[in-house]
Amino acid sequence: MDLRLESFALSIAKIYFTDAVSPPTASNPIPPPNQFIMRDFQGRNVARNVVDGVICYVVNEHRGYELILNGNPIVVLRSQVQQSVELADGITHFVF
Repeated sequence: MDLRLESFALSIAKIYFTDAVSPPTASNPIPPPNQFIMRDFQGRNVARNVVDGVICYVVNEHRGYELILNGNPIVVLRSQVQQSVELADGITHFVF
């Protein structure tokens, strides 16, 4: 069994499982095992959906999620927003 994360709309992705680990074109989607729970970092369970005929979890890429098996997180998805500063020569930058 393999876990896939696939973007399908702006900032929206589906998480689903397949029956093989490689290559993606040679595997078939399978329903998430009943023991799995997808939960966002605010503690809300994510319902299973069907997207393009695939049973999956639909997630917003700007939130964090955990995939839980028997009460234990086995996959953690964290969103990160990073900024970088580019300065012209002779300009200094301080972070407080």
